[in-house]
Amino acid sequence: MTDMRAVPKPEGYDLRVARSQKTNDLPGSLWLPEDALFSAFEMMKEQPPRGAFIVCWYTPNTDDGNKGRLKLKFQGYQQHDCQMKALAAEMAAWLVAP
Repeated sequence: MTDMRAVPKPEGYDLRVARSQKTNDLPGSLWLPEDALFSAFEMMKEQPPRGAFIVCWYTPNTDDGNKGRLKLKFQGYQQHDCQMKALAAEMAAWLVAP
């Protein structure tokens, strides 16, 4: 894996992590998006991604007729065809029954 640029540690990150650990909500609703990105970056330094990687999020939809709805956005990497699909399917299965 190539060297990734550092993701800056968000202000208040440690406090939100402590609160999340106290309520067993790690990661979760007490985090900010930048907390999740920073945490993932720190994990990937120790355990670099192999084969596939996906980052996904919702953003407001600005298309006419769909305003007010959410739109899925994502970026990803895969070494071979369909690895992102396989990773997404495994993640979906884990989210349903961790």
